[in-house]
Amino acid sequence: GKLLLRAQPLAFASSHECRASVTQQLDHSFSLETTFDNKMDTVLSPQEQKTTLRFRSKMNEHTFIEDISVYNSVDRIGMELSGTILTNIFNTDSTDNQEFTISGFLKYDKITNIHIIQFPLIESLPLFLENIKVFVVSIVESFQNFINNEEVRAKLELLPQHMTEFVAQLNIESKAMQLKQYLCDFTQEYVFSVEDVEATLSNLRLTFEKLLADLTTYI
Repeated sequence: GKLLLRAQPLAFASSHECRASVTQQLDHSFSLETTFDNKMDTVLSPQEQKTTLRFRSKMNEHTFIEDISVYNSVDRIGMELSGTILTNIFNTDSTDNQEFTISGFLKYDKITNIHIIQFPLIESLPLFLENIKVFVVSIVESFQNFINNEEVRAKLELLPQHMTEFVAQLNIESKAMQLKQYLCDFTQEYVFSVEDVEATLSNLRLTFEKLLADLTTYI
């Protein structure tokens, strides 16, 4: 991280940067690398107050960028937002990343007393929707081809039979009968009556009273 400060009698500026990265080695030699890069700039003066934030995160080859700007000057006041995604998930033709951006702003012109609102605006909406459609269709077709595979279909048809054989191997009914017989044998071998319980409680009471008497004597 890095923090820079600059101060003057009627002005103040700061810049804060923070970077972090994490690398995870998963099974089958697959690695996952994640990077975070955040920055915030602030300017304060009688003529202008402005704060700009940028959040950038990257996971392997996929990147997400978010920009936020809030400002107040002599002429106008407003806020601007934008988000950008760089990814090849929806690109079925090649491995190159595609860019998708959504942005918007809210501005107020103090001189002309005009409000301007634009939120949200997807700059590549038709392409984005078309890529989602192609992606979903390709997933459905791949799943159908997988199901229609003769070997997979044969395994699915044998699945009920395998489940029946598995349940039969567990022999649940026999194990339940064994447990019932064990409980019956246990209760017959170790019989507890009400008199036994009362005698045990009486012995515990006498032992506790003796312990209290001994403690009183020592005190």
